Amino acid sequence: MNNQVLEKHKHAAIYVRVSTTMQTKGDSLGSQTERLIARCESDGFKKYDDELYFHDHGVIGDKRFIVGFNPTLFAEDRKNRKEKIRFFETYLKNENKDLKNAQRDRKLKATEGRVLNELKRLKIKKYYEEPTLHPIVVQKRLKNGIVKSVNSFRIQVKKKADIIVADKLLDGVCVFITNHIERQGRGFKVNPRKIIHAYRDKTKIEDVFKNPFVLEHMVIL
Repeated sequence: MNNQVLEKHKHAAIYVRVSTTMQTKGDSLGSQTERLIARCESDGFKKYDDELYFHDHGVIGDKRFIVGFNPTLFAEDRKNRKEKIRFFETYLKNENKDLKNAQRDRKLKATEGRVLNELKRLKIKKYYEEPTLHPIVVQKRLKNGIVKSVNSFRIQVKKKADIIVADKLLDGVCVFITNHIERQGRGFKVNPRKIIHAYRDKTKIEDVFKNPFVLEHMVIL
């Protein structure tokens, strides 16, 4: 979801502030989800079904925005990100161990490329800065007793903590955008539940719900 949408809406801004408090030490993921659902409800979000809570934020320009929160995707997003980061940290530890025991000279570009490919494979490259390779010399004693110097590296990859925090704010969040802005009395002519239902009836909607950035560009005509 576009961060500008969150910034322009009071309820969405409250939602963002709440989500930053969910990752407190000692909290289980299930506990975080339950607390977030309770806070969403208290801030005006309505239950569509067990998989979605929503709030109609009204019109910006000529479009109407309905923000949704999916508790299941929230838990999945948090779990998947944590597991991928942990997997990469283990990979990096093992890679440095291999480099420290290198039997032959290592090339900078090839070594760097392996790390970048692993980040791309895990789809978490945006969470890390470019790898920094510190040259090291490994001393190896050959069978004939001669000591051989092997040029290798120690890899350091720093996290982009601000990017990780920003992405956490959107865990489980989607936004429905529609042209149906006609008013009827104090509300809108088209009920937000009908708009959500229309999205869910679209082809490949399961894939769309897993990508809030796709939802952002979908408009019901």
